[in-house]
Amino acid sequence: MTVAIIYAVLAFIAAYAIGSINFAIIISNIWIKRDIRKFGSGNAGATNVVRSVGVVPGILTFVMDFIKGAVGAYLGYIAFGYLATFVDFPILSALNGAYLCGTVCQLGHIFPLFFDFKGGKGVATTGGILLILDWKILVVCLLAFGIPFAITGIISLGSCITAVAMLISAIVFSMGAPLPDFIFRVVMAAVMVGAVLIRHRDNIIRLAKGEEKPIIKKKNEDKNG
Repeated sequence: MTVAIIYAVLAFIAAYAIGSINFAIIISNIWIKRDIRKFGSGNAGATNVVRSVGVVPGILTFVMDFIKGAVGAYLGYIAFGYLATFVDFPILSALNGAYLCGTVCQLGHIFPLFFDFKGGKGVATTGGILLILDWKILVVCLLAFGIPFAITGIISLGSCITAVAMLISAIVFSMGAPLPDFIFRVVMAAVMVGAVLIRHRDNIIRLAKGEEKPIIKKKNEDKNG
């Protein structure tokens, strides 16, 4: 059992450390020898990389952030699932371990240990986490993001709607679980959603004012701007 506890603790720490590997900063430094936080929107995320560095590095950033979210959550799934075979505790399970370590991984992305605690907004990383938590929640979130983005071209709008959809989906798809598990999963989902929305607070203000711009400007906007 001692070994299982050590594995769980290491998974928790590793999830945060993996989340703290900010690929937007790393890739922008490799691509153009500059810190992405020094230009564009100042956000260390895929959207700012697309706008300020290029589409290819932006896509690469998104993919790597997605993968690290999946890895962080999967570590929790394996380690806490192993611990649950030795310890009988109401909320101790593989899936709850994935929720816990996934949340820690996302917070590591937003507040990265290796980059002065100034990271991204956590959307791509959260997507990877959802792949491990429940594919049904991921599908709902992809639709919640894709539809408004396809209509408006505004990434932040899709991201905010997705965050709300994630919380609702986590509640719905966790309803069959025992009450302690249900509460734990909803709380973890709420923390992740809250973190994403807080990091999008400036975007939300611009959306409310009608000032948020699409990722690709329309031709008439380019002529006028």
